Amino acid sequence: MRWQDFALVASRLLGILGFTLAIAITQAQSIIPSLNDLWIAAGVGTGLTLFAALLAFIASTRGLAPLMFVIADFSIAGGLIYVSQAQPIITVGVVAFLALSLALTVDMIIAGIYIMGLMAIALGLIVYFGSGGDISQSVDFGTIWDAYTLPIIALMLVSAGALLWAYADHRFGSQQQNRLKKLAKEREEALAKTQERARAITEMTSAVTATLDYSRILEAAMDIGDLTVRADAVGNQRVISMVLLFRDDNRLAISSSRGLKPEFNGKTVRADAGIIGKTLVEAIPTISADVAKDPVLGNIPGLRQLRSLLCVPLRAHYDNFGLLVYGTTAPDAFDPDHTDMLQAIGVQATVALQNAVLQGNLRAEKNRIMQMEEDARKSLVRDLHDVPTQTMSGVAMRLDYALRLLERQPEGVAGELQEIRQMAMRAVTEIRHVLFKLRPLALESQGLIAAVKQLAEKMHDNYNQPVTVQVSQDVENFLDEPRQGTLFYLIEEAVNNARKYAEASMITVKGGRKDQTLIVQITDNGKGFDMEATSADYSSRGSFGMVNMQERADLLDATLNLRSAPGKGTSITVNIPIINSQAEEEIFGTKLADEVRRNS
Repeated sequence: MRWQDFALVASRLLGILGFTLAIAITQAQSIIPSLNDLWIAAGVGTGLTLFAALLAFIASTRGLAPLMFVIADFSIAGGLIYVSQAQPIITVGVVAFLALSLALTVDMIIAGIYIMGLMAIALGLIVYFGSGGDISQSVDFGTIWDAYTLPIIALMLVSAGALLWAYADHRFGSQQQNRLKKLAKEREEALAKTQERARAITEMTSAVTATLDYSRILEAAMDIGDLTVRADAVGNQRVISMVLLFRDDNRLAISSSRGLKPEFNGKTVRADAGIIGKTLVEAIPTISADVAKDPVLGNIPGLRQLRSLLCVPLRAHYDNFGLLVYGTTAPDAFDPDHTDMLQAIGVQATVALQNAVLQGNLRAEKNRIMQMEEDARKSLVRDLHDVPTQTMSGVAMRLDYALRLLERQPEGVAGELQEIRQMAMRAVTEIRHVLFKLRPLALESQGLIAAVKQLAEKMHDNYNQPVTVQVSQDVENFLDEPRQGTLFYLIEEAVNNARKYAEASMITVKGGRKDQTLIVQITDNGKGFDMEATSADYSSRGSFGMVNMQERADLLDATLNLRSAPGKGTSITVNIPIINSQAEEEIFGTKLADEVRRNS
């Protein structure tokens, strides 16, 4: 039940009460017995009004309420005018009150019938009482007109005014209502679009968290963007969407598309001109209204007819992954809401691409670590096989010979045992060297410089290879233990490569600090090699040694430079940046930092 219905019922009840009291007061004492008719008329009018209110309250019968209010008003008008014996003031007042209130709440046609009905009731009762209550004889309308001239004119004016008021209200009020309805509909549509866009972003977010397959997320981005643009398109407008991604060769290619022929997928385009170049440079969504004149996209036949095009960059920090492109044949199709919506989709797609890149890097790093472990195992097997295993095999052979010698020449056994003892000691030394390569204890207990010097001693003792060490204390001071370990294994790899392949009489390890860089250099005076002939495959010179050194340099965020020429030896230079140019005492975890903290 509407508030208008409550107001109508309340006004009717108050009107019935007011007119009933007015009639009772204005009646002469001789007509008091007729007050019973007054109460009956008031009661019937009240009952019908309440029944109409009940119909308005019940949803299933609400449509009958206006008709019931009309019937109730006819009963009220007839009853009150009748019991007042068509007194002019009461008659005009009742008709005016009812006509001006209900006529504004019902349809225009019903309002006209309603007012004419009230006029008919009022005029009928005027004629009835004007003829003395007997209309069986001929009615003298002239006499009635003379007696009721002003009331009849007043009734006609009231009726005409009520009709004009109802017409004006329905004419201009309906226009206002239509405008309000249109505005409400537009707001509902805008709200629905906003909810749809929020749902789309939620779905994109869910897709990003649910899968690491960036291609599926980019497909979802195109689908959602396509639906968003198509939902606002007027008529049968063509809509396209596509994803352009940078390939490994830094060329921009169409990765996937909607609304274009399949043969366009994989097509490369320029990234330095047109709306594409502008979007990539400015890193913000860009709109174009004339695609046919675009120097890049205008060359794609399926895009020349587009009159609105939006490019959304897929960019994270300073990395450009590509673009999302949406287009339609409708002019001015992209408003700020569209741009914000599609930019949000682009952000989610960029997150997916970042995740894919990180996941790919993680897999590559995992494979690299697994390969390093495999290479380390192969190196260990090779080291054990090349020296200690052969030495121990020699020990076993000499022991067999010593046993036979014991039977034939016992006096020569002592000398043979001495040889076996020396071979066993050499095997122990070789095994210790292998263990040193796996885990140099001096590196943990004494630091990088001591470990490199110990490496030089073992090279001399085991292989008679001279190694000179000239490493400044700065190198050790500015590197924490993990980075010292990485640098040591790089130096060890370089020294081993020089020993095995350079045929050098001297290997030199130098290290020091220059400004904010630690420089470590491993040189030899060996035979050298042709860098151009071996640059494509480091393994041809040192198995996986050069690859290992480069990987360890990458772990140090360092650069590794190799120089060599036939007959001129080889030089390997490692440039290691000092962390964030910090002061020595601020580099926690280094040897110098520990000393500063102990002395403070």
